[in-house]
Amino acid sequence: MKRLLNLLACRFSYKTHQRNMYILCGFLGSNSIASCVLFAIMLGGFNKPGIVISLFVVFIVNLFLIGAALFYQAVLSSSRTDRDSANENFNEEVYVYNEQAMKVIYGHMMRRRRSEGLLAILDVKDLAKLRNIYGQKGPRIINDSIYKAIHEFVIDEKTYAYAFSPMKGWFLFKKGGVESDFIEELRDLCLRINRILEEDGTMPDVTILCGVYHAHKGDAFEDVVNKASTAATFNLSSRITSDVIVYSEEFMMDSEGERSLSSELGNAINEEQLQIFYQPKFDLHDDIFFGAEALVRWNHPSRGLLPPSLFIPFAEQSGRIIEVDKYVFEQVCKNMKKWKAEGKRIPKVSINLSRKTALAPDILSFYRQTMEQYEIDPKWIEIELTESMAAQDAVFVSAMIRKIKAMDLDTSIDDFGMGYSAFSSLKKIPFDTLKIDKSFIDEVELDQKSRDLVRCINDIGHSLGMRTIAEGVETENQMKIVKELGIDSIQGFYYSKPLGEFEFQRFLNNNTFEKKKTAAKEEAK
Repeated sequence: MKRLLNLLACRFSYKTHQRNMYILCGFLGSNSIASCVLFAIMLGGFNKPGIVISLFVVFIVNLFLIGAALFYQAVLSSSRTDRDSANENFNEEVYVYNEQAMKVIYGHMMRRRRSEGLLAILDVKDLAKLRNIYGQKGPRIINDSIYKAIHEFVIDEKTYAYAFSPMKGWFLFKKGGVESDFIEELRDLCLRINRILEEDGTMPDVTILCGVYHAHKGDAFEDVVNKASTAATFNLSSRITSDVIVYSEEFMMDSEGERSLSSELGNAINEEQLQIFYQPKFDLHDDIFFGAEALVRWNHPSRGLLPPSLFIPFAEQSGRIIEVDKYVFEQVCKNMKKWKAEGKRIPKVSINLSRKTALAPDILSFYRQTMEQYEIDPKWIEIELTESMAAQDAVFVSAMIRKIKAMDLDTSIDDFGMGYSAFSSLKKIPFDTLKIDKSFIDEVELDQKSRDLVRCINDIGHSLGMRTIAEGVETENQMKIVKELGIDSIQGFYYSKPLGEFEFQRFLNNNTFEKKKTAAKEEAK
């Protein structure tokens, strides 16, 4: 009964329930007056069968209306409670299912045999920090925006349902089991939320992260919520950068296992468990692969190949990031020496330099000694710094870049456009290459403003004598648009994912992109 009350209470607004209660009371009052009139007629001696039957019918209707009024009073009371609770979490007056009502809907949607569904929990990264900056109105503005976005998104209530819990956040349930489609829908929804917040202009820097659980017939609602919450909580950690994570027991490592990564990292460096992968860079003017970015992966003996998002934060916290950066630099130099000896292509490889490593007093001498040891020409190496690092200490970075360039090494600024730097800082730091962040490239197919912004960044980079690279190009259409905008080169999955050393060399010697250029030259002859 309580679940039904919650469901009815949240289905309509408090004002609607008030109006319905007034109408119900009006019917009850009218029927009571009718019963009094009929009873008075009977007392007056008019005891005809029709009068008696009418009085009996009116009496039965009155009993029904009294029962309905008592039940609806409970609905109204529940609606008032939900409204008062919502007012604490929203600035605007909204009406949304609570967790109890969501439980009823979940049971209804999953009642058939072999039913499947996907439950997502949407949460806000660094909510406590945002509350400190914007006060209590901050979470309310975010909740208003999420409600508006979900309300616009959910047009089929037979397939979708959503709810809000002050303790657990936002629920979005979809009937059906196609994970990939639901993940794309969630990403689109997060973009809508951010767009609404940007249009409002109050809180432009909000990150919405999602945890998802794939539910099947027989899964209890509480278990589904707990597992989706686990995925969402895991996703909120700084170790993970994905916007949507689907619950997996293998992926959600226990806290003891996570802490062990930190202690195991030292052995991983000594035993060379860290592997270097290379993601090719394609020159749009010459149609050749001229370089690559060196990316580190951990080939863990029991957990397999781990991405940097799972272990680099531990390396930074423990200070081992300096060892990791030096290890990557030396391994790249070692590979280059081998390629040279075997007569293979040697592209320019960009190597990331973290902030802590940049502050290490011996890092430049290490670079110099390592290149001399492996007989590496500096023209083959580029040192890559992030935009956030350049913004935090432009004076230090500028001095560091000049020292690196004095060693005949090129430099690049990575992730440009993520919101940290002012364009004016670029003229103070003599980078050779400007890498435009993937977030701009993602929307160039859909948004003219994104294209205009990419063109603007590209023009500024060229005017300052920098080469430009578009990161994260994944489709042929993106490649064509980026090329039309005047970008010099591309790095992304459209050309290749990061490859191991052997696969990388094989790719350079046998790829369809450079073959097209060779074939075109032969046809021209």
